[in-house]
Amino acid sequence: MKNIKISVLYIILFAIIFFLFIIKIPFTFIADDSPETVSCFHLLNIQHPPGYPLNTLIGKIFTLIPLAGPVVRANFTSVFFHLLTSLVLFFIVSSLFKNEKEKYFAYITGLFAVVFYLFSNTAFFQAMSVKGSIYTLHSFLTAIIFYSLLKVNKQIKYLYLISFAYALTLTNHWPSAATMLPAIVLYLFFSKIKINGKNILYSILFFIIGLTPFLFLFIRSYNNPDTFFPVKDIKDFIWMFGRKQYSAIDTAHSINDTIRFLKYLFTNILPEQYPYLLILLTMPGIIIFYKHNRNFCLAALTAIVCVVVGIAAVNIMKENLEWVVKPYLTFTYIFYSIFISFVFYKILSMIRNTNIVKGVAIATIVFILFILYKNCPDYSRYYLAYDYVRNYLKTLPEESIFFAMGDLNAAGSIYATAFEKKEIFYIIPSFLNNKWYREYLIQKYKNKINLLVNFVDYKDFIKQIVLLNSNKKIFFSYPFKKDWFDFDFFQKGIVNEIIFNKDFNKYYKSYLFYKTYSLRGAFDRIRYDEATKFFILDNYGRSLFDIGKIFENNNIINSALFYFNRALIFFKNDILAYKIGLYYFNFEEIEKSEYYFKKAIEINKKNIDAYESLVACGVYKQDYKMMRKYAKEILKYDKKNIKAINLLKEIGK
Repeated sequence: MKNIKISVLYIILFAIIFFLFIIKIPFTFIADDSPETVSCFHLLNIQHPPGYPLNTLIGKIFTLIPLAGPVVRANFTSVFFHLLTSLVLFFIVSSLFKNEKEKYFAYITGLFAVVFYLFSNTAFFQAMSVKGSIYTLHSFLTAIIFYSLLKVNKQIKYLYLISFAYALTLTNHWPSAATMLPAIVLYLFFSKIKINGKNILYSILFFIIGLTPFLFLFIRSYNNPDTFFPVKDIKDFIWMFGRKQYSAIDTAHSINDTIRFLKYLFTNILPEQYPYLLILLTMPGIIIFYKHNRNFCLAALTAIVCVVVGIAAVNIMKENLEWVVKPYLTFTYIFYSIFISFVFYKILSMIRNTNIVKGVAIATIVFILFILYKNCPDYSRYYLAYDYVRNYLKTLPEESIFFAMGDLNAAGSIYATAFEKKEIFYIIPSFLNNKWYREYLIQKYKNKINLLVNFVDYKDFIKQIVLLNSNKKIFFSYPFKKDWFDFDFFQKGIVNEIIFNKDFNKYYKSYLFYKTYSLRGAFDRIRYDEATKFFILDNYGRSLFDIGKIFENNNIINSALFYFNRALIFFKNDILAYKIGLYYFNFEEIEKSEYYFKKAIEINKKNIDAYESLVACGVYKQDYKMMRKYAKEILKYDKKNIKAINLLKEIGK
């Protein structure tokens, strides 16, 4: 009877937490690789390297759920494994308590760990994204492995589960799995489990069975000629598994990238996981947990250190793009949550009265759940990425060629190919150096557009495609590599049309496209993720800014300001704000110029030019207080600024 009550309680708690996630889940995809992931789930296609075969096969099952639209069904994959991970985490923490008398402490500590894992910022966000299913699935398999490690001393069969689950992680996201291996080996070494030849043989057998999802890559490549990233032989598999597509990026790494990443990790990624710097509880938590279970603590720390070292050693961290590595850290929050939960265990264990312990624990868990949940973003009204793809589709006429550059443009093109009826000939330039992709394009667009097989370099190849299809409308996405295109173009909203006879008058029509665009959520006061800002909002802003520059270059300043002002709504750039302020200052509209100079400082507190311009506003207004204020601000960031020093000497401090 008691077990039935506990089971009912688990079901109720699971239903409540599931509801909390469902009311925040987006109905469309997010601005990452999710459009591609959704397409691959539904069409059983192969995802970009390393392929993620296990993720695709499981995702396909979720697309068969007869509820909502294709993206929501795919999103359920991420939520499901995120919640399942929390369930296994509860059993992990419960298993760490061997004393029957401490059983209620085991449950309470487990609940603390679950709450801190479920609502850690990064893990929560991955549960909101279709692409995040890769990382929530990896977290689930990681939890299974570490739960099995706790049990392997008592029952050797858990060694087989470890082998099987680890092999599955390799078929899901092998780079993350590779960084976890030292932690597994370390725990098994310290545990001193007795293994015989039979155990090793069975472990190898289960490991091989766990690798079978890789067969999907070969089977699907032969059965579906339209599959992206085909794997038809061992050479293709090595290319796919080895992520050869990213080899140039992964090797372009410097010590400065590593230092910048570590700084970003400790000043941004970790602090943002929980409000009120609750992440700092990790430090005492490690000490407390080490005393409780040394082997598991060391294994957990090894897993965290190895993934951080792996990222720092391999993945390039371009300035202002450090956030791209956040998903790789998702599974580590399993361990952070365990460390933090043991701080609460230690505090509660000091209370002698059991009833008081239970009351305080429940009240604390509810309170922490509230503040953590409130800190997590609400994506239930998120349409920005979907609308962005739909907006450029609105701009492109039927049977036009579209060179899609940038992650969201490329992934969006894959999504549009799968789900949209409008016939556009999509070309992803970054794939053109791959023979399989050129053959794919020739097969797919046979008798529709003219294409080449032999590739020399990007610029020449793209030029030949444009010339061979000059009878068609040809466009390329807003983010593009300028050294790849050798043609004049004019902007049509967020895309660019290649032209052969440049006519400035056509630029006047560019803004008309923005009037037809859907910008749902673009002006909401919501804390969006970095990918949304970078791939969507910044793109809108930069495209408007570039239109403004065209008018500026033709000395049509009022029109230029019209676009610059609208660009600033999307593109929070201090240089742009300063530029607008200068124009208003030259027009002697001092109040407006002052507003934009302050806006520049709000975006970047170290913009010396903006401070100097505010001093100039003070001079114009003969406002000595204003002059002193901003002269002193200049000296905070530039102590040797001669202008500020002389000004303060002249008017007095």
